[in-house]
Amino acid sequence: MVKNSRTDGLLVLLRQGNNHAFSELYTTFYEPLANKAYCLLKERAEAEDVVQNFFVDLWKKQLYMQVHTSLHAYMHTAIRNRCIKLVAQKKKINLLLGKYIQYTGGDIMTGELLLQEKEEKMLLLIRKLPVRRLEVLKLACLQNKKYSEVAEAMGISINSVKTHLKLAFKFFRSGT
Repeated sequence: MVKNSRTDGLLVLLRQGNNHAFSELYTTFYEPLANKAYCLLKERAEAEDVVQNFFVDLWKKQLYMQVHTSLHAYMHTAIRNRCIKLVAQKKKINLLLGKYIQYTGGDIMTGELLLQEKEEKMLLLIRKLPVRRLEVLKLACLQNKKYSEVAEAMGISINSVKTHLKLAFKFFRSGT
């Protein structure tokens, strides 16, 4: 196990923009964090993806700047939270898939036709959206960005982001 004082020293170097400190942190913690993620997810590739994405975010988004206690504890907590979020997303997808199968009565051909019709209708509706609203929708829903990130990327307020999304979803529900 890595001593916290060494990890805290790496944190100081990270805050100074030291690439070598990041490499050392990655080399030291990748495998233990991947093992922790694997214990939670039971899927090696997913566990490695979670840890890889964490390290990318840690560096690119400078998440280390938000660490005010132990970097070691922060990393383990972040991996646990990301795994829990992924499991919740998978449960939601499985629930929706179950509802879809129930809706189609298990008939794959009927299901495919219904899905194709819905996709075509959705594409038509998407083409009717204003450009800014569509951009907000892409960033928030497809790229899973937080409202604050969307607002910053587009140069608008968080309330504008919420309004664009609300109006887009209302438009989709109305189907006009």
